Amino acid sequence: MPADRHCALDHDLRRFYAMTCHQYETLFEYQGGVCYVCRKPPVKQRLAVDEDHDTKPVRIRGLAHRHCNRIIEKAAKVRHALEDPPGFRLGYVVPEDRTRAAERRRRKRRTAARRRAEAKAAAKAKPETTVGDQLARVLGE
Repeated sequence: MPADRHCALDHDLRRFYAMTCHQYETLFEYQGGVCYVCRKPPVKQRLAVDEDHDTKPVRIRGLAHRHCNRIIEKAAKVRHALEDPPGFRLGYVVPEDRTRAAERRRRKRRTAARRRAEAKAAAKAKPETTVGDQLARVLGE
């Protein structure tokens, strides 16, 4: 691929994490080609970038399966992943402007989902009118 062209993964990594494909591959190889939580290789999808949102600036912990990424802080069996994550050892961080942009996108999605749910609830709450009811209203009965 020419130097001025990047793959879709590179585009997403740069947009969300200010990270390049090369850094992703370096971290992947550093982890031994496996998820840093469960230590199993990826099967169908690439490993997701896991971030520690409790640190400022946000630091990248490592690469994990999507399901491992969701449960990481809840499960006691993955304590090893939180104690010394590979991304910390490599010093990867997400710039603050990327973190703010991601937070705005999440907020926008949550607001849209809440509005859809409210509209759906309001539609359910309305009494359904039949054609006969509408006709009686028009005829003034």
